[in-house]
Amino acid sequence: MHHVQNLRRQYPDIKIIVHPECAHEVTAAADFVGSTSALINYVKQAPVGTRIAIGTDNNLVGRLKANHPTKKVMFLNPFSCACILMNRIDLPHLAWTMDQLAAGKSGHVIKVDSQTAYWAKQALDRMLKLSL
Repeated sequence: MHHVQNLRRQYPDIKIIVHPECAHEVTAAADFVGSTSALINYVKQAPVGTRIAIGTDNNLVGRLKANHPTKKVMFLNPFSCACILMNRIDLPHLAWTMDQLAAGKSGHVIKVDSQTAYWAKQALDRMLKLSL
């Protein structure tokens, strides 16, 4: 939360946009909360010169910064780590997963109790709804 406050003090015109997986205090203080694709679209559609701090995977923020040089894109938290699991969402890993499923192998199955499964599905449904 202190990153949001510090950036707003330093740049009163800044737009804070975050992924819904950020802490509740951060999403509550943000100007926009959206899925990965919604964050990308927000930056694309922002006027030239807009200052935007983004709270999500740092690799995505770095790409947005490089792809939109006419906008002032920055990390909401410049000290956070890149999400290594997000880096595995690519075509080779998808192909491997599909090959495993086609071969009748279930791969890395995670089992949780029914209450955890219920709330996880609620969270996924809300994230998918944000991307519509």
